[in-house]
Amino acid sequence: ERIFLCSQRQERILNLDAVAGLFRDHGYVVLDPTSITPHQLLPRLRQASTLWCEHGSMVMNALLSRDRPYRLLELSPLNSCRYPSELQMLGGGVYNSFHLGLIKPFYCQAAVDSVRLDRQLHPYQRQLVVDLAALRQELDREGRSAQ
Repeated sequence: ERIFLCSQRQERILNLDAVAGLFRDHGYVVLDPTSITPHQLLPRLRQASTLWCEHGSMVMNALLSRDRPYRLLELSPLNSCRYPSELQMLGGGVYNSFHLGLIKPFYCQAAVDSVRLDRQLHPYQRQLVVDLAALRQELDREGRSAQ
């Protein structure tokens, strides 16, 4: 099973409908973790052949279940580097550090280009906009390598 784990909230991903459609077009199940029980969710995530995950609290599900690499939609380092370094481990930063060897980031732009927001909001709080052409290319490449 190939899974894209997301909250189905546009506050997280501005172009969510198009992103979810692209994942579905490539044979992924778009899964909101609140739609099933943890008892059903965690084994699916553990056994998924490929897992993509929205940034933020979604990663906690992978942290509990995953011991193989997975992809993470993540804020571009150009934006996240503006957040105060002494606060980086707040929010999900400390938890994500446990999976540094497993997470393969797919960098996305902030939906609103704002230095003020980059400095004020934790990187996992920023709304992302996914480059659909780049995502399509990654998913196409994954499909070819799986054959």
